Amino acid sequence: MKQKQLLIILGVAGIILWLYSIYSSIPFAKHLNFNFLKLILENMLTIESLVTPLGFIIVIAGAVINQKIAVAAGGIISLIMPVYAFIKNGSVDNIISLIMILISIAVIVLSLAGKKLKLK
Repeated sequence: MKQKQLLIILGVAGIILWLYSIYSSIPFAKHLNFNFLKLILENMLTIESLVTPLGFIIVIAGAVINQKIAVAAGGIISLIMPVYAFIKNGSVDNIISLIMILISIAVIVLSLAGKKLKLK
């Protein structure tokens, strides 16, 4: 698998995990209604919540245009909020945050050391 494809897959996986973490953080409603959708949108549109997907979008864009620095910067940006939550809580409160941290670290390592890892 090429480095570009792997980075795009990791970026998309990060965005999907972010969406899932937003959805799972809201108490389950028996019926999907307007108030439930409004609550999801309010949680998605906070500044803290938008930093992580912005980083993953930068990762995808950087991989598409073959800019290693952009990919690494996107990985660092996507790492900010999960690490902040880890520091604030003293531990990883859910597995999704831990997986997002690992994906961000993998993106940074792959973007900066891709040739040394013999990825094309």
